[in-house]
Amino acid sequence: MVDAKRMMETDENGIKRQFFPITHFSAILGLSEIMNGQAKVLSVNGKTGAVIITRADLDLPSDGIMISQQEYDKMLKIIADYDAGELGGSSVEFEKVKGDEELNA
Repeated sequence: MVDAKRMMETDENGIKRQFFPITHFSAILGLSEIMNGQAKVLSVNGKTGAVIITRADLDLPSDGIMISQQEYDKMLKIIADYDAGELGGSSVEFEKVKGDEELNA
């Protein structure tokens, strides 16, 4: 949350007015690094300092596969069924329909 401070000034006619001070973003320490993606994470899951986040910190598998073992097993079954010709694959069977002989003669 930002705490915006109001200040008072008196104009040339002696009237007091409230205003919000304005500053350039470069006056805010570290803001340019954050905006440019150069800031380091300083605390993650109880680790402090310049933290290196590992796949394990994010509960990701170390082998890079982003599917569950159950989904992987299903994929292997589908591939095996395809290779065995049980999914139809690229083979197509045509059934001769009575009456086609006359149309194709």
